[in-house]
Amino acid sequence: MALDRDQSVLVWNAAAERMFGWSADELLGRRAPIVPDELGAEHNAVLERVRTGEPVSLRTKRLHADGRVLDLRVDISALRLGSAVAGYVCAYHPARADEMAEHRMARRARLVARLTDVVGGTSTPTLSCRPCSTASRPA
Repeated sequence: MALDRDQSVLVWNAAAERMFGWSADELLGRRAPIVPDELGAEHNAVLERVRTGEPVSLRTKRLHADGRVLDLRVDISALRLGSAVAGYVCAYHPARADEMAEHRMARRARLVARLTDVVGGTSTPTLSCRPCSTASRPA
């Protein structure tokens, strides 16, 4: 989605409609009612950081049209016209996608550790050699 400097919706795509439950017709030109009241200060602080030129990515909560609270990751960047900030571009992702990626990375790390142990245990076999005595050699 894209917002102007006053946080009115400029772009509300099909993915935003599916995620939040409001249609583009309902929100274009209006402020999207997705930020819970208790997270208003966080939201404004994030937008201030973006306004000063720093893109932000964070895990947060947002509201669905039916009242459900959504656990999401949002990536926010400035929408610029020349050097001026004209608004914000926000890409929202379900936080469970982050959790699944973290789970896959942890599982992969455990597999690599096990393989390292296996390879480490078999790549350097211990050989024991006894010197042969000349008395025990056949003639």
